[in-house]
Amino acid sequence: SFRLLVKADRGGKVEGTKDFSSFQEVSPKEYSISGEGEVVPIRYNPILHIGRYTFRIGVSDMCGNQVKSDLGDFQEMVFYVEKEPDLSPPKIRVYANEREISDGDVLDSQPHFVLIIEDDHGLDIKTLRVRFGSELEGPSELKEGEYKLDFSNAQPDKAMLFFEPDCPNGRYVLQVDVADTSENKASRELHIEINEPVRLEKLINVPNPISKDTVFYYYLTQQPDDVTIKIYAFTNRLVRTIEHASAERKYNEEYWDCTDKNGRPLANGVYLYKVTVKVGHRKIERIGKLAILR
Repeated sequence: SFRLLVKADRGGKVEGTKDFSSFQEVSPKEYSISGEGEVVPIRYNPILHIGRYTFRIGVSDMCGNQVKSDLGDFQEMVFYVEKEPDLSPPKIRVYANEREISDGDVLDSQPHFVLIIEDDHGLDIKTLRVRFGSELEGPSELKEGEYKLDFSNAQPDKAMLFFEPDCPNGRYVLQVDVADTSENKASRELHIEINEPVRLEKLINVPNPISKDTVFYYYLTQQPDDVTIKIYAFTNRLVRTIEHASAERKYNEEYWDCTDKNGRPLANGVYLYKVTVKVGHRKIERIGKLAILR
């Protein structure tokens, strides 16, 4: 069996005493005993302020023999604490697109997150957990490969974590948990909204010139209400309208067989096409040129 007591000495001569009233017994939950045998390590990490302390230790073996001293069935050890304990948790700052953000902020572009975590006495980087996701589905922990961590054991007081999620417009939650080497824990939770404008980019048709048919390719930063493609002869005459073309977020493809509105193949020549993206009462238009050469 094992019994551990601790006492804070308040100055004066250090003397052994049989008095137990000034000692505080340490709960077995606060220390750990490793293994069995003749030598048994005991790990105890108390939080003690600057001062002088006395440990009183009572031990008995499997046969009931107890450790002895002149004071009784225990041993005492006096030690000094010269530094105040680390009671401060790590500090967590969150940046998105090169500016520090707070709970409730609105971002008008895809977020490029940088988490800066600092602690004067050193971070326990194994405790770092970052979760991100929509408010509707709930956040999930970032997996290896979804982020980049900049941390060195040689400089354990600071860590930087980078990640760039791909987000449709909506509300999201970011959660960060970490502890330092003194087991002080810190948590941060931010709710943000992403409201990125719809943009039409990377418009092209392939093949061009066309011998039989073609595909229009384009990129949408966010999902719009509708997309329409109109093809004009070089005389500005409308020859074909493709209603409700592909309107997905990111890359889109829309097939065209190079026929007019009556299904007849168009003649060789140069044509213009206009892609119109509708978002509420707003329209985004881009114009391209193609050639038919059968």
